[in-house]
Amino acid sequence: MTGSAPDAAWERFAIVVDEAIVLQDSTELMLAEIRDQRPLADLAERGGPVISRFEALRRELPAARGPDLARRVDLLDRILAHHAMVLSTSLDLLSVNWRSERMVEELGKITGLGRPGQWLEALKAELDLRPRA
Repeated sequence: MTGSAPDAAWERFAIVVDEAIVLQDSTELMLAEIRDQRPLADLAERGGPVISRFEALRRELPAARGPDLARRVDLLDRILAHHAMVLSTSLDLLSVNWRSERMVEELGKITGLGRPGQWLEALKAELDLRPRA
């Protein structure tokens, strides 16, 4: 690594993407468990730290100096916010599933992180092709 600021920003971005991929995988598993109405206490205990980590990763994103990195940082920021919101909202829905059959129906519609999950995978694939300093 040359140590230049742009290289450091790209490296920091790659580190955040790598961690986000790991969190995304565990979130997908938790969402399936939420859909299957597994015990809320267990899911909330595991999900809370994941939600917090998604939000922390947003704060760890590098300041982007060039348009290529800026576009990707903005996209990753939105992906991380989405993932935190989906997991939080799904846990909230599970916590009130006893209120009505409609709530139970909505839980059954949880299928994962959708397009933003695919966008994160695409970011990771782009980074894997990018030569690292």
